[in-house]
Amino acid sequence: MWGHETNLRGARFEEFIQDYDLQLHNIGRDYTFECKTGKSVIDITLSRNLKLKVDNWKVCKAYNHSDHNTIKYNITTDIIEIKPHRNYGSADWNLFNAELKKHDLHIPKIITQEKLEHMVNKLNRSIIAELD
Repeated sequence: MWGHETNLRGARFEEFIQDYDLQLHNIGRDYTFECKTGKSVIDITLSRNLKLKVDNWKVCKAYNHSDHNTIKYNITTDIIEIKPHRNYGSADWNLFNAELKKHDLHIPKIITQEKLEHMVNKLNRSIIAELD
């Protein structure tokens, strides 16, 4: 995800980032942590539903009295559109099912293509309404 070899812990972290719809702002292949025994990309910049724009993310190599390199980025006031995200893991599915049952979603004995399309559209609208 950030341009270097990934171990199991890194793979799990990548899944976490994707599962929670987080935005990774790290750009480039520069290591964020460097010491005598090794180097790694352990410092990352994440956001979620940030309505401001993060750009010019970079690792600065100037000495800063730490094994962690300084990370600099700009936050601009250019408003960006955020797509809504549903967290299905925290949904009350019993309430969802109870509310969905209130919709008139019955299957007729004879189904034509027109009736089927109508039923699918109605089901889709009902599901979206109850998720909202």
